[in-house]
Amino acid sequence: MTSKHHNLLNYIMLTTLLVLFSTSVEAGYRRYQASLDESNWAFKGNTLQCQLAQEIPYFGQAKFVAVAGHPNMQFQLDVSRNRPLEFSNAKIDIQAPLWRPGIAAKAEGEVEIIPDKTPVSLEHDKAWRLLSELEQGFDPAFRYEDWIDKQDTVVVALSSVRFYQTYRTFVDCVGKLLPFTFKDIETTTLNFDFDSTQFTRTSTERLLNVRRYLEADKTISLVLLAGHTDNQGKQGYNLQLSRKRALEVKKYLMANGISAKRIHLRAYGEGRPIASNANPEGRARNRRVLIRLVK
Repeated sequence: MTSKHHNLLNYIMLTTLLVLFSTSVEAGYRRYQASLDESNWAFKGNTLQCQLAQEIPYFGQAKFVAVAGHPNMQFQLDVSRNRPLEFSNAKIDIQAPLWRPGIAAKAEGEVEIIPDKTPVSLEHDKAWRLLSELEQGFDPAFRYEDWIDKQDTVVVALSSVRFYQTYRTFVDCVGKLLPFTFKDIETTTLNFDFDSTQFTRTSTERLLNVRRYLEADKTISLVLLAGHTDNQGKQGYNLQLSRKRALEVKKYLMANGISAKRIHLRAYGEGRPIASNANPEGRARNRRVLIRLVK
């Protein structure tokens, strides 16, 4: 090759690189996604909450969260730096990974971006849709204008690499979540038959729920028990009866691993009715032990 041809080739290569560089600068495209080596999914959970998360290098974290109670799967995209300064929108694309060429991206609508450390959040059905796409080996991505200066197009993508096995563990956890929340169980009333310390069927079911929650949530510091009766019989007898009812609840909880140090008991007899004692319905409501959980 002559020196003239060599110089011409160098000039063409340099010009091509400059064009490519200027095009990339003009396009302003940035993509954040874990590489093949970096892609990992982390699970943690119990019967109160299940979480499946992936770190996105130089951006933040993507996570799916489900908590006890009604169905409430949620997807959250957290940023570790450069929070958005105003409200905007991001397009959701379902993309094939690089090793599956020829498959076009699929649009899944838009999501609002809010100025917060968790700018993107998707509720139940849409969160499950992302999980379904990941399970099938696709990479959900969020595409938006850079929220700092609006000069670049930014794509933040989840990676389906090493997703499936951890996902199965996550799904198993979701299936075992308690069907009630702390608010549902924070105050529980157990009713009793006349002159009885035996749990009714309904009271047994409620007490089981209290026990299950106490086993799961170690942040409960106190279990307050308050025993009550109706006004049938002598006051002294009713005071002792209310105490016996509360003691039955305490014994049940202790037999199921709840420390006695966490249980505080008081008896009020007939002194604090919540309904009229003039009729059977009211007296039935007054025969009770009130359980209150304190964090």
